[in-house]
Amino acid sequence: MFKELFREARDGKKYVFDFLGKDLDEFTQEFLTDNLQLRSILEDYPAYSEYDRDGSPVVFLRHGFLGGASSMQSFANVLPGYGINNHQYNFMASLWYLTNNLIQEIEECVDRTGKPVSYIAHSKGGLMGIIASQRRPELFDKVVTMAVPFHGSRWGLFFYGIKPLREMHSGQSKLAEVYSRPLPDSVQYLNLYSLEDLIINPAENSILPERPNVRNVQIPGISHNGFMYNGRVLSLVKEFFSDPTKSGPEYARVVERRSSHRGRKY
Repeated sequence: MFKELFREARDGKKYVFDFLGKDLDEFTQEFLTDNLQLRSILEDYPAYSEYDRDGSPVVFLRHGFLGGASSMQSFANVLPGYGINNHQYNFMASLWYLTNNLIQEIEECVDRTGKPVSYIAHSKGGLMGIIASQRRPELFDKVVTMAVPFHGSRWGLFFYGIKPLREMHSGQSKLAEVYSRPLPDSVQYLNLYSLEDLIINPAENSILPERPNVRNVQIPGISHNGFMYNGRVLSLVKEFFSDPTKSGPEYARVVERRSSHRGRKY
């Protein structure tokens, strides 16, 4: 148990360090704008644009709670030729408010390009993508989720005074509704999870219901925040974008092959 907690703390430190080093200014801007209505004061504030990239089709990358856009940049690196939309968002805002904003942004992208988008996200960002794809399936082609508390987490009870964490408590009826609502058949889903994820309690809450277009793949020996940096995860996402028709066991074998070559530089 202590070894697992240490790994969560180690990976979380890297995760938050990237956010503090590269994304904090933009998060501050978004936080103040969303919560204190200071848009008029901040409208000329230069936002980060280094995470975006032109190309077609467009892939939306979204980080999780306490994270920054920089933590998702590795996924852009393994998808050359794709357009990348990788924005910092105010993770302290309501899940439902953020999902509405995401749908609007994706809708504008689809109207401009004429093509549905793909979506890769971690934790809270994954919940946003699942809800958005349920509401507007025609906007999505592929969705990759990693370490997502679909059923919430029991830990949310200990942070009940913090609204964005309270929303992800396993007792929330809104989350239960999301989980019970069928995922659209027109979208291909790849869901990555770890049974050693201590942030999602129990870890099984990060597994989606099995459907022909849903692949759940376990990544052994990985922490909640380790998904953004793990070579097996990056290999699997790259494989899914190359061939989204494989079964869950076939993608699991990709993880096994990558695990046998851990010493090789990705």
